[in-house]
Amino acid sequence: MSVDVPLETFWIPPDLIAGEIAVRPELVNPAGGPSIEIRRPELDAARLHALTLALRQRARQQLAKRPIRTIIDALDRVAALWLDPGLPERRIAVTAISAMSGFSAPMVEHALVLEFESSRGIHLERALRSELGDPAVLDGFVADGLLGGRLRAIGPELVGGIASANIPGLPHLTVTRALLVKSSCLMRSSRDEPLFLPLFARTLARVDPELAGCLAVVDFDPADERLEQAFLEGLDHLIAYGGAETIASLSVRLPARVGATWHGHRLGFTVIARGALAGDLDELAERVAYDFVLFDREACLSPQACFVEIGGNASPRDLAAAIGRALERWEERLPARALSTGDLARRRQTLDTLALRAAALEPVEVVCDGPRHAVVIEPLDALIPAPRGRFVRVVPVSDARAVLPLLEPVRDLLQVAVIEDPEDRIPDLLEALARLGVSRITRAGLAGLPSMMWRHDGTPCLARLLRWVGEERSSPAERAAIR
Repeated sequence: MSVDVPLETFWIPPDLIAGEIAVRPELVNPAGGPSIEIRRPELDAARLHALTLALRQRARQQLAKRPIRTIIDALDRVAALWLDPGLPERRIAVTAISAMSGFSAPMVEHALVLEFESSRGIHLERALRSELGDPAVLDGFVADGLLGGRLRAIGPELVGGIASANIPGLPHLTVTRALLVKSSCLMRSSRDEPLFLPLFARTLARVDPELAGCLAVVDFDPADERLEQAFLEGLDHLIAYGGAETIASLSVRLPARVGATWHGHRLGFTVIARGALAGDLDELAERVAYDFVLFDREACLSPQACFVEIGGNASPRDLAAAIGRALERWEERLPARALSTGDLARRRQTLDTLALRAAALEPVEVVCDGPRHAVVIEPLDALIPAPRGRFVRVVPVSDARAVLPLLEPVRDLLQVAVIEDPEDRIPDLLEALARLGVSRITRAGLAGLPSMMWRHDGTPCLARLLRWVGEERSSPAERAAIR
């Protein structure tokens, strides 16, 4: 569908602050194609400060009194609506996000489905139970048998979020987590994709106006220091996505009393044990390729290389060729995003250099060089980021454990490890990867599909927002006797 009406890049409940918000119209079409008219808000520091105070008051007066079950149910209904292709907000989001970000419309649609499938009520409740034990600790003091007393969990009054544009629909996760700990939420949209959050807020307002009244979405240039400082100073906790420079800049300006959860640049990888090469090679390649296709490798969970053990029924070269064919099939279902001229030039340079190395009889090969994807065979001394887009590096290794020294130089950046080991021959590798810094281990085809219970970057996502209160009415001797 086309977007024929201007879209606002902000959402503020009408009764939250006095007066109308002036807007500045802007035409955008960064990915080419028809332009979309958006309306950015004209904010000032005083008004933004007033907004943070109003949101805090909503947390005290409304969220603190709501049973957690009602919050879960409301968020579940919103997720169910976004899983309906006919939802007006979803239809607009697909068109608008695709136009602004360069992701193909089918990829945006697919990403939204994945995001909201994992945001249904059952997943939210399991995430709370996984991190908190009994979600009722958010409603009041709950008996704790091991303590011999009771526990209570208190969320911050105002959680702030800085959204990213690398995964369509991802910013709703910050809102969800804030509301699940009974915190109001103030989001700053990504300048590159500021439209999803206001659309999400609009759906929430239809489902549960009171809950939506505890959410505001603003959009301003982060270079505006007065607005940025008013935003940061009004928070209790900040959840921010971004590159190393963005996070370093924010951490310097964030007031000392404000807690922070940083989600920065991360690296993933795939390991294929030789036992996995004994089965259906095309089926394996389909799953491996999907991990490199999903979100066009823009996510922190996206693999940067595929390490393949030699000595199996099929060779790394056989798998590389099968992955190339699978990428062609995925292009029909989930077309690749448009890359910038600079990104295309860097990919071309990488491929041309590999071709020259192959001509010099080095053990490298360009197996597939398509218009939207590439597959190469290349030994590595260390895990390094691949060129942007659908670029698959297949790295032959004598043994799966040989990947460990290649990961050591980037251990602080490791995120997901995709392991295909049907014979369970290398269980010690999982332990080594855990100690090296990997926070999620999965199988091929699931790299970009984490559960709501995953501790993002190895850190609890909900529990770290909370302050715990323990009511202890037993002596050490009495507690020791508890069974």
